[in-house]
Amino acid sequence: MKKIYILIVAALAVLACSRSAEQETAPVRIPVRFSATVGQFTTKLSDSFFEEGDCIGISALSPINASNVKYVYSGGVFVPENPYEAICWAPGQRTGSIFYAYYPYREDFSMTVDGGFGEDPDSPWKFLVFVESDQSTPEGYAASNQLRTSITRECKPGEEVPLSFIRSVAKVNIHIDNRLKDPVREVYMTDVYGRYYVLGENRTDGNTGTIKARDLGNDNWGLFLTPQSSSPTIVVVTESGMSYPFTAASGFQVYRRQSVHIPILLSEDTQAGFIPQVEEWSDDSEYVFNNESWQARKRLEEFIGDYEFTTDGQHSGELPWVVNVFASGLRLGFNNLFNNQNWSGTDTSFYGILSEDGQSIIIPIGQLTEYMYQDQYPIRLDSIDAEGEDIVADAIVVTIVRDATGVLSGLDFGEYGIYAHIPDKGYIGYSFPHITATKLRY
Repeated sequence: MKKIYILIVAALAVLACSRSAEQETAPVRIPVRFSATVGQFTTKLSDSFFEEGDCIGISALSPINASNVKYVYSGGVFVPENPYEAICWAPGQRTGSIFYAYYPYREDFSMTVDGGFGEDPDSPWKFLVFVESDQSTPEGYAASNQLRTSITRECKPGEEVPLSFIRSVAKVNIHIDNRLKDPVREVYMTDVYGRYYVLGENRTDGNTGTIKARDLGNDNWGLFLTPQSSSPTIVVVTESGMSYPFTAASGFQVYRRQSVHIPILLSEDTQAGFIPQVEEWSDDSEYVFNNESWQARKRLEEFIGDYEFTTDGQHSGELPWVVNVFASGLRLGFNNLFNNQNWSGTDTSFYGILSEDGQSIIIPIGQLTEYMYQDQYPIRLDSIDAEGEDIVADAIVVTIVRDATGVLSGLDFGEYGIYAHIPDKGYIGYSFPHITATKLRY
């Protein structure tokens, strides 16, 4: 889990929370401290942390009642663009507040006192995501790579406020294998929806349009899409002015936090169609159309399947239980890792990364599921020791077990256990210590 700590420097506190000498006698207002994570295995535009000059908007419900306060990333921290508008705990505040944040900052973003937020007061979900129609420029491309926080739990005065950012869009990478002697000048996608209601059911505003893609180099073109089901066409324009349309050869359905890869062969006898390849969007699965990337994914195939899990100690359910391991990009997903069928699905799965030497799987601790309990709270994965106490660890290192012939036979989670829970709500499942798994052969 990549963490970016949002700090409000002490030097700004006096400026931000008192405007004049008349206010010096008022109760002291203390700036709110924020910490932030960028959702499970996801990174921002540069595939790193926030960049110098990046802006986010932060809002807070009663009794703070701050709406769309602009914070700027400067010198490694986020600071309010206007020091006088820094978000502070209300004087004498005793009750908690709920906070929201999003990236990138927009002036027309607003939040209502009932917790709705966005530009559309007639929408029951309020918060809309929309991407730029021209993403061929750095500005349009960056502005379309949108993040938002999950609904943050109520935080009390003096408490650090965690902001958990998740993707609001899908990423599309179009790779063009150009067999013509006519260079590609422009790529755009038509008949796609540009606006999307984030909360509630998948909905659009009913209007389709055209989105220009950005030239990413190495024959790759990229754009961001709102989640949708559509029948798009990709148009490739060459330097001579020739246009080559490619329509979706199958259903085109994308969700947020997905990466869509579209290979296109541009030649004299090109078949005018494309088949999208959809994966989870993660910092380690940036798609590259080369043999090395293909080989990396092939390495994961032997791990795919069902495993019978057990533990030497305590467990929240019956023993043993079955976990399905699947491939997602260049990662391995664990479905039902915490053995609770009521919370078992791809949106509640946790993920691991195969080590470079192929001897272990690294499962980062602190992962948050895409699933949101009560549309507010994700499930978090932590590790626990032999006594069942929470421990601080960056990851669980799972040893890969092979038989005498070198065939994968199982997994060994080592001395620690696992603990899946909804923060401040309760556990979903636990198992400790020494979890082992045997791969099932059907």
